Amino acid sequence: MRGVIAKSVYTLSCILLAVSLIGLRRASNDIAHSSLVLPGGVPVVVWEPSPPQPFGQSPSFDPPAPVVVLCHGFSADNAMTSSLARRIAKAGYAVIALDFRGHGENRNPLGPTADGLGLKQDIDAALLYARTQPRFDGQRVALVGHSMGAYAVLGHAQSDPGIGAVVAISGVRELAGPFAPPNALFIWASGDPDRTRKRARELAAKLAGKEQLVEDKTYGEIERGSGVRMSEVPGTDHITILYSAEAARRIVDWIATALGPGHGTPETPGPDPRFLWSGLGMLAALVLAFGAPRALAQVAPRIGLPRVERPLVNLALVAIALASAVLLLSGFDGAAVRGPWSFIPLAAGRDLFGFLALAGALLLALGARSGAVRADGLGDLRTWLCAGLLFGLVYLVLGTLYGPFWDIFPAPHRLGWCLGATLLMLPYFGASEWLLRGTRRTGLWLPAAGKALTLFAVAGGALAGLLPFVILLGIVPIAGFFVFFELVALRLARWVPNPWLAALFQAAFTGVSFASIFPWEG
Repeated sequence: MRGVIAKSVYTLSCILLAVSLIGLRRASNDIAHSSLVLPGGVPVVVWEPSPPQPFGQSPSFDPPAPVVVLCHGFSADNAMTSSLARRIAKAGYAVIALDFRGHGENRNPLGPTADGLGLKQDIDAALLYARTQPRFDGQRVALVGHSMGAYAVLGHAQSDPGIGAVVAISGVRELAGPFAPPNALFIWASGDPDRTRKRARELAAKLAGKEQLVEDKTYGEIERGSGVRMSEVPGTDHITILYSAEAARRIVDWIATALGPGHGTPETPGPDPRFLWSGLGMLAALVLAFGAPRALAQVAPRIGLPRVERPLVNLALVAIALASAVLLLSGFDGAAVRGPWSFIPLAAGRDLFGFLALAGALLLALGARSGAVRADGLGDLRTWLCAGLLFGLVYLVLGTLYGPFWDIFPAPHRLGWCLGATLLMLPYFGASEWLLRGTRRTGLWLPAAGKALTLFAVAGGALAGLLPFVILLGIVPIAGFFVFFELVALRLARWVPNPWLAALFQAAFTGVSFASIFPWEG
């Protein structure tokens, strides 16, 4: 009876997944958009206030549509801003969402300091396109940027007098150019770091010529380009503000006030229809991922789970390895030099990969010395093939469903480092599985405790300045990965007790996803 129920659940999950993928595709194609690469190798997605057009055709607007150039933040891409881009486009404005150099599909390396010079060139390419297309009104252009993108658009607006409005989302930049940013909206999340919110308030007040400003009140004169407003969006954080309908409404209202009405009948920003299909599909995918290890049981080598006789001692070894890695890294100033991980061409990623690789090597050495970590199964080709198959299927499905939020599929020039990052992560996950993945109840709480210690060490390292602070903003996604890993690893422990198979899956998922999103420095 239980077998019948399980088969029914998995069958329904397959159907739900298929329906969700179809629904997601249709929801993604409810407005005209196209992808292209601008001169200088800048990939963009152009969203236009029009129904979808036949392949190869672009809509026309009479009068031409005003334009918004949309810039993402550090370690993001134009997929992450797609929800906001769609909402702005549906309000009547053409949106050019770009991939900054070092991000997404952009093969140009990010500069060592991510200064405005390189980012400015990418914005220039988008503006040149906007100002040379007959269907766009190049005289009515707004710049919108999130986090690092806010830094970039504020800098660009201080050197380009042709900009009509600027929206800085959860980011600021000091005033140093010949022009003041025109009609500037500073908008941030209630969950943004205190430093970000404070600096935005101070810069808005400075630009308005006041000691302090009242939120959601316009200062200056929009007609003269001196308008300033600041706004805090409740119930959001540094990332989710990009998906907030309320944030989009405030941004669209400001753009409309500064640039004038867009094309056609504007649509009030509402829920993104892709989110429902993405959520349903992820639910179905998690159920199927839960059952996948059972399917592998027929072909994967079964090594057996180690006996963890002293769980607290093993957990202490994890703590020692993590603390030692932190202390060893404390001798390097990551803001000044790349340190021992200079060979990794990924900004911020080199620090995270290096930290976990170092902790993993120490943990592997400690475990091997005590005899708790063995190579059993690692030399069996079936272990690698089964781990690769499980990873490939799960990553393909989840990556597709995650598309509305973030593109975690690697660009071609990153593939080599996806493999390299996987190998760097393998000692950490391998040693953790051997030391912590015991039988019975020990296998439930001990690995989770080890991952919690790792999160604490990463967060502590970022707060102490030993790891890039930006990593702290990714703690929630990393924690989500770890929870997902535990669900899959527990099922593997039951059906395919092979510590290295579970470690390979986790290392590949972490390595590929992070190597896909951290900025490329070439």
